[in-house]
Amino acid sequence: MQIEETIEQLSGVILREPNREWKLVVKVFNPGTMGGTPCVAVKGLNVGFDWDNGKVMIETDLPLTTLTSEDVAVIHKSAKEGQSWHAFQSYKKQAERIKSLEAELAYLKIELNGIKNETR
Repeated sequence: MQIEETIEQLSGVILREPNREWKLVVKVFNPGTMGGTPCVAVKGLNVGFDWDNGKVMIETDLPLTTLTSEDVAVIHKSAKEGQSWHAFQSYKKQAERIKSLEAELAYLKIELNGIKNETR
């Protein structure tokens, strides 16, 4: 979105209800919540430089992260089933660790067999 478009849209919002005190927030993905739309307050704007030249970056009160579409699908599924996203992440990390250790063990077995063959 271009800054000019943002200013135009914000002006339209203000003109609709000029006496309202508007807050600028960023909508966040938070499945399984009830009530108003989950969001994080905007703390400020920063103008980018160097690699970020030409960008105006929104700084929020809380850190935000990006998720892949696969992560989002898993979150939706686990939330529907009443499971924890954090438990899934822990499981995923543990599964990756097991896979890594299995590969290391296989390598060590090959190395050990090579040493045994050399000593014969």
